[in-house]
Amino acid sequence: NKTMIALFDLDRLIYDALYRIISRAEARTLITEMGVKKARLEVIELAYNRLEQMITQVLTEVEYCTKSIDQTFYYITNNVAPIRNRVDPNYKKHRKKNKWANLFRNRLIQDTSFDIVYDLTWEADDLIYDKAARLRERGEDFIVISKDKDLKQIEGLFFDYYKLDTGKTDDRFNKIKEYRGLSVISKEDAEYLLAKQMLMGDAVDNIKGVPKIGEITAEKILKGKKGHALLVAVYRQYRKFYKHPIIAKMEFKKTYQLVKLGKK
Repeated sequence: NKTMIALFDLDRLIYDALYRIISRAEARTLITEMGVKKARLEVIELAYNRLEQMITQVLTEVEYCTKSIDQTFYYITNNVAPIRNRVDPNYKKHRKKNKWANLFRNRLIQDTSFDIVYDLTWEADDLIYDKAARLRERGEDFIVISKDKDLKQIEGLFFDYYKLDTGKTDDRFNKIKEYRGLSVISKEDAEYLLAKQMLMGDAVDNIKGVPKIGEITAEKILKGKKGHALLVAVYRQYRKFYKHPIIAKMEFKKTYQLVKLGKK
């Protein structure tokens, strides 16, 4: 039997583990008892323990849906000089730096119990994309684990660990949530997503795409198209909006470089 390799995107899970880990009153008590520096380390350790539990839950669900995982690589974004900012200085410019997340990333990088993978210029998404491509070329089984829809540019198994409200409650009347779960991404799915992202842009990452094109319009433009025809359809919309062919080509190329995953 082939080995199963998991490519686990930890970027969102880091924030999930930190979310309301302690109350403000508890934080004040820790600072009073330990001082600011030690209190911060204590909070990070609490988040670390929560992260371990979350990872175990997710991997258990993934194995239930697929098969036993033999090796897991954990990816984080820890950029000093992000490569995409060379393409567009406004890329993710409006995002505020989170000191807690940075402290947590440093804690994970120093930990030897996880196979943490990161790069000083490339994002976790790019590293996962390239690793998946190498595994696919070698004919190895792998699964991408993430909340990030961008990683659906990768052909293969994808497990979305975002939890959806089922509308049901348990015996204690707590809301029951379930993982969005497993999907199989075809080559056509991956190419379609890239084209769609180039049209719509991404407000979270400050990528504008083609102004005034939303999801419904993008789907109409791309309907029935495959392969190279997808990018031709996208370019026509850039040409239509920007009028001037040189400007249209520049904006098309810039968006492609911002949206397309992988170091290439």
